[in-house]
Amino acid sequence: MTTWIVHRAWERIKKERDIIRDSFLRAGITTRPDGSQDHLISIKGIENIDFSGWEKAGDTSIKSEELVDRLCDEEELSFGPDEEYGEDTLIFTLRRLKVSQLRQMASLNNISSLGKKSDLIERLRSHLTTIEKVGDSITVQIEDPDVVFAVEDSHS
Repeated sequence: MTTWIVHRAWERIKKERDIIRDSFLRAGITTRPDGSQDHLISIKGIENIDFSGWEKAGDTSIKSEELVDRLCDEEELSFGPDEEYGEDTLIFTLRRLKVSQLRQMASLNNISSLGKKSDLIERLRSHLTTIEKVGDSITVQIEDPDVVFAVEDSHS
C-alpha cells in the first residue's frame, strides 16, 4: 500500500514540476544568489520585501557572554511546563556557558562543582528538572547577581 501511494505521489510530482518550481521560487528557496530573482519572492501578508543590506548582516548567534549580558539587562529566561522554553533549551543554554559559570551555578545550587563540563551540565540539568519540581518553573534570576537559577514553587 505504501509503495503504491509513494508511486502515485511521485507521478503527480513529475506532472506538476512547474507548480513545484514556482513554489520554490516564491518561497525564495531556489532564487539566484545574485538577487536578480528577488522580485519573484512572495510572502503572504508582506507587500514589499526589502532585501537590501543582507550582505552587511552580521553573525546572529548568541555567545554565552552575551546571554549573561542580556540577563543582566533585565531579560529573563524561564524553563518549565507552562513556559516558552523546555528542557532542550535548558540543556542548550547550559552547554553554551563556560565551565566557570557552570561551577558557579552548581555551587549556588548546593551541587558538586567538580568534574568535566559534561558532568556539571548533567548535574545541573538533573537538579533543575527533578521529579519533585515537575510543574514548577525554573527562572534565570536577574535581580540578584548571586542567584543564577532559582526554582519557583507553583504549588504554594
